[in-house]
Amino acid sequence: LGMLLVLLIGGIDISIGSTLAFSGMTIGILYKYNHMSSTFLGFLLATIIGIACGAVIGLIIAYGKVSPIICTLGTMYIYRGFAYLVANDEWAGADALGSFKDFALKSFLGINSAVWITIICCVIFFIMIFICRLVS
Repeated sequence: LGMLLVLLIGGIDISIGSTLAFSGMTIGILYKYNHMSSTFLGFLLATIIGIACGAVIGLIIAYGKVSPIICTLGTMYIYRGFAYLVANDEWAGADALGSFKDFALKSFLGINSAVWITIICCVIFFIMIFICRLVS
């Protein structure tokens, strides 16, 4: 959804995969070593990391007057490096994720939990787009 918004305004973000790797690896390592057990907290922390990474990119582009392709190319390598630093040459596989993995396997009203999260995020995203169109 974030990438859709970037493309709608005529930009490009090639660092999205590295941002996902960084936030995912951070959560995975925290679960692996039992520093976190709450699924909600895992979602929240991953979202906060993603928002922070995106905000850094946005600030560099907006205030540093750097081309989006150049900025996201640079931050792609920086965020990928952060993911490697967090991982410390280890892997956080699905077997180490505990309740976080269990959440993805559950269903509500016959629909997988991950699908429900996607639907909720899409609804919130499109409401925000609609409100921004009304304001501008």
